[in-house]
Amino acid sequence: MEISLKGDMKKITRDLKKVERKVVPKATVRALKKTATKVQGRVRKRIAKRIGVAQKVIKQKQGIAKANFRKQSTVLYLRYKGINPLSIKKAQRMKKGFKVGKEKHPIAFSHDEKVILERKGKKQLPVRAVKIKIYPHKDKLHSIANILARRTFLKEFNRDLKWRLRKK
Repeated sequence: MEISLKGDMKKITRDLKKVERKVVPKATVRALKKTATKVQGRVRKRIAKRIGVAQKVIKQKQGIAKANFRKQSTVLYLRYKGINPLSIKKAQRMKKGFKVGKEKHPIAFSHDEKVILERKGKKQLPVRAVKIKIYPHKDKLHSIANILARRTFLKEFNRDLKWRLRKK
């Protein structure tokens, strides 16, 4: 009894090349996009909890540069400029100055109820705007985001690859 696999091997190698050329990049892009959106939500939740603001405030400061077939990478970004405490109603007026969260600003004043300004000394100038700071948590958030991204990407990539191979 003889079994010939020459014809079948050609078809198998052709299918493997097709998978390598088309299916894997598509699965990678889709997995990257899903990973980015999931990690963005988890990071948003952690930032909001640490700072003590609503998640929608952090959502306005976040963004994703999504992957595509040619550029197979994605970037999560967070604008680290501070959050205006009056816009989220986190500032309390005190007898002298303002209290923003746990920080007291005794020489602070509000000019037009849109911005809280603070002087550096007893002189009139320089004046700076009081903001709720995000960047002190920057390093911790980068490490958390990287760990979450690695875990999520592998899971999403395997799921999408299985789905694409099953589909054809």
